Amino acid sequence: MSVPKGAVVDDRDLVAKLARRDPAAEDWVTSRLREALERVAGAVATAEAHDEVAVSALYEILQAEERVLAGWDGRAPFLAYLTVVAARVCLHEGDRWSRLEGPLPASGERLREHLRDADIAAHVAGETDERLAGDVLRHLDGCRRCRRIVEAALAALTAQ
Repeated sequence: MSVPKGAVVDDRDLVAKLARRDPAAEDWVTSRLREALERVAGAVATAEAHDEVAVSALYEILQAEERVLAGWDGRAPFLAYLTVVAARVCLHEGDRWSRLEGPLPASGERLREHLRDADIAAHVAGETDERLAGDVLRHLDGCRRCRRIVEAALAALTAQ
C-alpha cells in the first residue's frame, strides 16, 4: 500500500486493511499519524515536552488501535478522525507532561460527558446534520477540553 503523500485513499478499504493488520496500511497510517501528532504536539506542548508528548500520544493511540478503529463511523475522512484522536491524546499527554496550560478544569467539567472523537471529526470536516451541529456547538460553548481538541485538530489539518 505504497500511497504517495496527498493521494486519495479509500477510507473503508484502509480501515479494513488496518483491522487485518496489513503492514503496508499500518505503515502508511502511522506515517500520517506521526505528522498529525507532530503538528498537534507543537501546538499544545511546551518546547521541552514536545517530543515526549508526540511519542507518548503515538504509543497511546497504537495501544488502543482496535478501539480507535471501532470509533470511526465514516462521516468524516479517516485521517481527519485520526487527527482528532491525536489532538485529544496530545492534549491529555501535554497536560500530563506539563501543567503550564493553566489551572485544571473545574471539577464539574471533569465529570462532564465529552463529545465522541467521531462527532468532533464530523464537525471539523463539516459533515454534521443540523441537529448534531447544534448539539456540538452548544457543548463546545461550555467545554474547554473539547474546544481545545477542535482547535488543535483544525490547526493540524490546516497545516497538512
